[in-house]
Amino acid sequence: RTKSLFSIMRKVLSLEDLQRGGRDRGEVFDVLGMRAIVEPRGDLPQKEAEALAAQACYVVAEVAGELWTAVPERTKDYITMPKRNGYQSIHMTVRLLQPRGEPD
Repeated sequence: RTKSLFSIMRKVLSLEDLQRGGRDRGEVFDVLGMRAIVEPRGDLPQKEAEALAAQACYVVAEVAGELWTAVPERTKDYITMPKRNGYQSIHMTVRLLQPRGEPD
């Protein structure tokens, strides 16, 4: 998915203005995004289905890490450490324009 033009403009207009919640240009990572939604299988017991769905999330993250260069400090594992409301996911930032293995 692409970030909405409104959201990008709001971020750009507040760049460098830390008082308004802005960020340095080097901290804007999320102009594009990809979401892989994994549904637990309905034909398996719930715990087993949820474990397989979590495993599938890690496979997706591994494939993304093989295709693009991951930014480790921008990766959050909400499967291992779910949010209080039960939300589980993996958030991973990758560098799309930089070939895999090239230095920053």
